[in-house]
Amino acid sequence: MPTESFENNSIGWQIQLFRQNISEWWERQTSKLELPEFPQLEISGLDQVARVIGWAIAILLAVWFLWRISDVLVPYLYRVFGPTPVKGQETTLTPRLSVEEWLKRSRQFQSKGNYGEACRCLYLAMLQGLNDRGLILHQPSLTNREYQILLQQNIRSSAYQTLLQTHEQFYFGNQNITADKLGECQEAYREIERKS
Repeated sequence: MPTESFENNSIGWQIQLFRQNISEWWERQTSKLELPEFPQLEISGLDQVARVIGWAIAILLAVWFLWRISDVLVPYLYRVFGPTPVKGQETTLTPRLSVEEWLKRSRQFQSKGNYGEACRCLYLAMLQGLNDRGLILHQPSLTNREYQILLQQNIRSSAYQTLLQTHEQFYFGNQNITADKLGECQEAYREIERKS
């Protein structure tokens, strides 16, 4: 069982969906709207046009104002209500642990025969080590590809690539990791430790 899960739903997404539904509803309503024809009087015809333009501007300003307020309120509401946990999942975020704690977890998973999670813990130990040395900040929002690009810019080592590729195969490709593959990952991690 993976130690990390992904959020499938959030208050921010729900608010964005609500905005979209309101926007679509408004568009449907205004497409059906038939404005009455204005009389062809010289003075009052211009007066009516000015009123329609004035109301249109007022409505546009009100919509813009509400849109800006919602941009301010969404982060607040997200902090207040937080992410909605999916039933059956322990957590939606990877805990911040030290390199030693990740290595300890890796050994625990290895002793239980869960080689995939053991490799994943080595991967997270590598990321925490890069963060601790100030080379690449560990950001949960970064993908493996983004880490690969950052590593290619800063450090040229196949050991990092081994851990990144194994993590991607296990965690995103649902590939079974064997004891041999774990041995490769452990050797790659030892190589990283020797060079740092």
